[in-house]
Amino acid sequence: MSAIPRTRVYAAVAVGLIFVLFSFTVYKAWTQSITLDEAYTYKTWVAAPFSTFYTVSGYNNHPLNTLLCRLTVAWLGSSEFVLRLPSVLAGLLYFIAVYRVATLLFGNRFWMLITVALNCANPLVLDHFATARGYGMGVAFWVLGMCLVFQCISAPAASWRWIAAGAAFGLSSASYMTQTFAVAAVILTAVALYGRKGLTLGTSALAVAAPILYGPLHLARATGIDGETSYRTALKTFLGALVNYKPGFVASHRLGWHILDRWPYGILLAFLMLLLIAAVVLTVRWTRTKSLAKLAESDR
Repeated sequence: MSAIPRTRVYAAVAVGLIFVLFSFTVYKAWTQSITLDEAYTYKTWVAAPFSTFYTVSGYNNHPLNTLLCRLTVAWLGSSEFVLRLPSVLAGLLYFIAVYRVATLLFGNRFWMLITVALNCANPLVLDHFATARGYGMGVAFWVLGMCLVFQCISAPAASWRWIAAGAAFGLSSASYMTQTFAVAAVILTAVALYGRKGLTLGTSALAVAAPILYGPLHLARATGIDGETSYRTALKTFLGALVNYKPGFVASHRLGWHILDRWPYGILLAFLMLLLIAAVVLTVRWTRTKSLAKLAESDR
């Protein structure tokens, strides 16, 4: 009797882990009480007339999540689980996309299993797939976009994947707008490495995100509301977290928000973008090296 190959064992364990985590996400979304943010979102934008999407600004309006919540509530009725259903399905998408990215990078090896476990079993990530918020959805679509980008690299002839990846990145930005930082880094990297194909990626992302974000963006600009709709506030919070892992630390010391307001945000934003681009470039180069190595092995 021959032994089971380790690759099959790793794949089976990864799939089993994903099944357990998704079941836990469904259970948590079904049983936990409504949270304050979910109740506010439901009352202000889901149960209210659709015009509130364009007339009421606020931190809680994660545009794509709000629209999908309106659809599920309209079709299936009002309950905590129905309100969370878009996030739960985004969780399933996230698990599958992470598994696919891990197999593309490592094959069915031990590092694939570790990658799936670390990215999918993180409780800080899981929590967002059991609540009716846009954070988990934004990460799920971003990972899907990265998965499609890696497939574009391994199969250059399938140009339609650049458009699909751009659409995924557009949905990621539309889920909650600070995700646009990560999306922009990938798009700029793709433009630098692949030229016209990278532009296709960016154009597709903009075409998908713009119609969804136009209303909240226009409203936030007109009312001066900060929060999820403010890139400036997102950048200040990120800088504060970099200093001491606590944004409040910066506010209570000499580097107060009033000083950060005078900083050259364009330079800081460019620096952060360069860091993200460098990370993606290194990943792409490593993936190319692995692909060439596999082709060399197949030619022997």
